[in-house]
Amino acid sequence: MKLPRKAWISLISLILGSTVVFWAAKARWERFQAEESMKHRMRNAYLIHQALFAYASSHDGVFPNQNPDGSDFKTSNEAFRQLFVSGLLDDETMFFEAGTPWCVGSKPDGDIGGPEDNYAKAVAPGENFWAYATGQISTGSATSPLLMDGHTAERLNGQPDRRPEGAWDYRVIVWLDGSVKFSPSEEEISALKTGLSTLNILPPALPAK
Repeated sequence: MKLPRKAWISLISLILGSTVVFWAAKARWERFQAEESMKHRMRNAYLIHQALFAYASSHDGVFPNQNPDGSDFKTSNEAFRQLFVSGLLDDETMFFEAGTPWCVGSKPDGDIGGPEDNYAKAVAPGENFWAYATGQISTGSATSPLLMDGHTAERLNGQPDRRPEGAWDYRVIVWLDGSVKFSPSEEEISALKTGLSTLNILPPALPAK
């Protein structure tokens, strides 16, 4: 049976209206997810910042800068592991960001090891989103970066990029004074890279493939 012309017009209008509503709802949901993700990262950044300062307060103002055996860190995971060694943390959750190329699965495995192995399983590859600027002290410049979203030192120094596909460039920056900057401007990123040239930036450990 053929539909009358008015019925076709009404049907098409209904379909178009439903499509518009769907995409508007989808856009609102994506904005909500982005805002929640930013809030989550800000909370985690604050917790990590506080733990680093607690560590520094009992180490003459110096943030983690060496493994217990005296060797230098190669990744930020090793630096953050010292917060477990020192007894300040027993939870890896604050380092984990689900859905990012640096992290595997929906949450860390909760296995951190223990004093007998210097918490070797804490913040393992695939459980850390954050890069870390080592070699600083707690009384340094308030506008010096301490944490940032994952990248590699090779990327920073113009070498071949080893980052997982989709990793970001300085989308989140945590300064020494604890303030957090999301999605900095190109000018801010340029200034940051200039400042970072004097710091030792430790990237997160790449997840196992």
